[in-house]
Amino acid sequence: MYELNRRAMQTPREKLLDELKEANERKMYVLKEHEKKYGMDRPKIGSYMENIALPGLYGFKMRDYYHNAELAMDIDLRNKLFWLDNSHDDGLAAFEVNAGSMYYDMTLFGLNINYTTDGVPNFEKHALSENPDISQLKPYSFHETGEMPMVHKRYHDLKKISEDLYNGEINVSFPRFGRGPLDIYVQLRGYEGFINDCSENPEYVNRLLNLIVDWRIQYNRLREQFLVIEPSQTTTIDDDWINVPFISPAIFDEFVAPVYKKIQDNEGPIVRFHTCGKYAALMDSLQNTMPSLDNIDVSGWNDILEIDRLANPDIMLNISFINTFVITGSAEEHRKMLEHAKTVSKNRRTNVNAQAIVKVLGTIDDSIIAMNRFIDLARVVLSN
Repeated sequence: MYELNRRAMQTPREKLLDELKEANERKMYVLKEHEKKYGMDRPKIGSYMENIALPGLYGFKMRDYYHNAELAMDIDLRNKLFWLDNSHDDGLAAFEVNAGSMYYDMTLFGLNINYTTDGVPNFEKHALSENPDISQLKPYSFHETGEMPMVHKRYHDLKKISEDLYNGEINVSFPRFGRGPLDIYVQLRGYEGFINDCSENPEYVNRLLNLIVDWRIQYNRLREQFLVIEPSQTTTIDDDWINVPFISPAIFDEFVAPVYKKIQDNEGPIVRFHTCGKYAALMDSLQNTMPSLDNIDVSGWNDILEIDRLANPDIMLNISFINTFVITGSAEEHRKMLEHAKTVSKNRRTNVNAQAIVKVLGTIDDSIIAMNRFIDLARVVLSN
């Protein structure tokens, strides 16, 4: 049994970037040795820690993280260093931090969110959940609505810290609106409200979904003007309510597909799609709606082999294994699922991810050590 390297917790903040650079160099050497041993074209293995695990590991409150840019920069860089030192995955650290909050885009629509100490979001009930009158939604301000004042302040403060402390070498990104319209609709109206709307008032569903998409398109244009950058030629969608049986192919085709096409008409082809849900029954509809799709996330709730059979062969599958499976599954269970991933990798571009690691049993150290056992096995099983 080995102990985790905790130097990231003690490194002076002014030395964090130098330590990150050195750790990246060491990791690159390790990855080159892995390429020699396991093959260059094997599926790459990723991992990451859920944000709700960070307060316990680094001793801070998530509410402070969002309102204190100095704390946010410190935590982000320390966690990058900690992960380089302790994860056995194939990832390197990007010298970049994001000024967004987890659900800033939903607050544009009047959703109020209270975060617990460890970062769990508590969504207050929205007015639309009781009264579907769309006039209750007031046009947003790119600078002033919801969490946007906080996002703008974080952006400017983080950039100043990067310039003052790290010679501008830490890039600060301003969040792009990528959340899908169905996610926001369900959060506004509630799931039961959405289903009832579909059966009783389909015109309302179309109207609200189109309004959500119009606001998304407007936000991304305002963002480009704010950053003085050229419009992106492609776009992405993250829509976790694309999830069977909570929606059906008929619901997707009638209500969701048209607004996805509207997004593409204004933002360019959708090349990446994420949902945490099950979507095999929707695969044909997804591909017909997003013909330029280049890669799609496959959460652990899906049958990997089924998605492989249904997906166009030029689409990359980003296969994620659920946190609890990675940490508590047996070596035999891990090997069986990794063999499925290897079968898929023979047909198409494939990545594998040990996702959202948090404390499940024992300490966070136990969870990370269990994760590394999974990654070590994955590297052997997936090798060429």
